[in-house]
Amino acid sequence: MESAIIRNEKEHRFELWTGDLVSFVTYNIKDNMLILFHTEVPEELSGNGIATKLAAYVLNYGKEHHYKLKVYCPFILKYIERHPEWKAYMV
Repeated sequence: MESAIIRNEKEHRFELWTGDLVSFVTYNIKDNMLILFHTEVPEELSGNGIATKLAAYVLNYGKEHHYKLKVYCPFILKYIERHPEWKAYMV
C-alpha cells in the first residue's frame, strides 16, 4: 500500500513509501530554485507509475511554491518533454 508523498528535508528528497520500500526524488533548494537530481524506484515496484507520480508531484510542488526548476534528473527531463507546459518553469 502506497503512502502519501512526503518531503524529507533531512535527506533532501521527496519520498513515496510502498510498504517498507521507498521511491524518491533527490533535490536541493537554492536561490529560489528547486533543483532535481535523481529519481529512484526499487526494481520490485518498477512499471507501476510511481516515478511518474513522483515527477508530477515534485513539479507541482515547485510551481505552488513559486520556484524555478533546474532539472538534472533524466526521468523528469523525459516527463517534461511529454508535458511541455513545464518548460515555462525551468531555468
